[in-house]
Amino acid sequence: MPQTITIALKPHLAKYLKVETKGKLQIDQRSPIGFFFSKLIEECPYPPKQPEGYTLQIKVAEMNYINSKDKGLYSGRNKFLTISPANTKALEKVIDFMFKKDLFTRLDKLHEEGRIRKKGGEMMAEILAYLDRYDIIAEQEVSYESLKKAYYRHRNDQVPLLSKHI
Repeated sequence: MPQTITIALKPHLAKYLKVETKGKLQIDQRSPIGFFFSKLIEECPYPPKQPEGYTLQIKVAEMNYINSKDKGLYSGRNKFLTISPANTKALEKVIDFMFKKDLFTRLDKLHEEGRIRKKGGEMMAEILAYLDRYDIIAEQEVSYESLKKAYYRHRNDQVPLLSKHI
């Protein structure tokens, strides 16, 4: 029987993840995001305390794979699963990185086409369209200015995005 883990995340990151996973947040070790999540999950002998604030629920199915040394993540017997606060912060950083990487890729394309540098360029419209795609409320959950500044820092940085420290 699947077990549900509830974690606290920033609202815009939870919405981003829900859209990117098409609302099916079930951990499967055979998918890249599921494999990553499975490494963050820990067992605890008692039911974990429910986090406050904006939360995200993740379903963890029983996992017993044939021809695997790993006997599975969750056997369904007297175990409760949780993600520690330290692992939640690490997860939040990774999801934030993915969120910004997607946005920066879109903005880089506009920059290469020269549509950002023009007066009245399309940067603001593109950022707001990106936020709208994930039903993120600009200025309440994440600000346009902070994303714009982060993009300028990214563009001026000489370190490739995938080599950056998060």
